[in-house]
Amino acid sequence: MKTRFTIATILMLIFSLTTLAQDDEYIGNAALNDKCTTYKLESSNIEDFKSISWDEVKATFQGLKPTANIALKFKYKKPLQVGKAKTESFNFKYEGKAKELEGFIAKSKKTLATIVDVEGQRF
Repeated sequence: MKTRFTIATILMLIFSLTTLAQDDEYIGNAALNDKCTTYKLESSNIEDFKSISWDEVKATFQGLKPTANIALKFKYKKPLQVGKAKTESFNFKYEGKAKELEGFIAKSKKTLATIVDVEGQRF
């Protein structure tokens, strides 16, 4: 019971923070000569989040200067419910400098693991 409350609290905190900080800017495909500065994954299939190749994510930003601005964006397009807390979709992002990529990946893994755990409790 305490674990569910903790997970619900964490999810609601993350959801609140991302909602407040969320902007609707979408970075489209970069021109062939431009380097990619955003990794974005949207899906309603939880398996897509379980099978992320983090080496490919790192390769996305390969060759960027450490001071280049980057973003990792994830959106799970399926309703989530923990106790009485319910959301229609769940998204989060990490933005900052390329030198912070390892930290963004670590944080993303933790957040995605929580979503996978919550989804696992449905079945």
